[in-house]
Amino acid sequence: MIEQVFETLRQVGQVTNTDDFSREWLGMEDSYLRCIRAKDRTPSPRALINCAVKLKRTGDALRTSNIPIVKAQGDSLRGLARNCVEEVFGEDLRELVS
Repeated sequence: MIEQVFETLRQVGQVTNTDDFSREWLGMEDSYLRCIRAKDRTPSPRALINCAVKLKRTGDALRTSNIPIVKAQGDSLRGLARNCVEEVFGEDLRELVS
């Protein structure tokens, strides 16, 4: 899941590397994503919630654009935010980021 978020953000130019993603989107140390990859671990609930909050805020901001492709990126980021919340809490609390 977190890899999908990282790759999406990289493709749209929001991040350039794992250090930036770990720091700016997960709210963790620069090496966080590298470490969980190396140890084959899942991200912490804290990192996922930090990411969900940033994804939703960014998605909401993009959705205010009059440019359809930018609005679509906003929808995509909001969808990723919902996925992060689901991973932590399950589908029952999905409406938190709707």
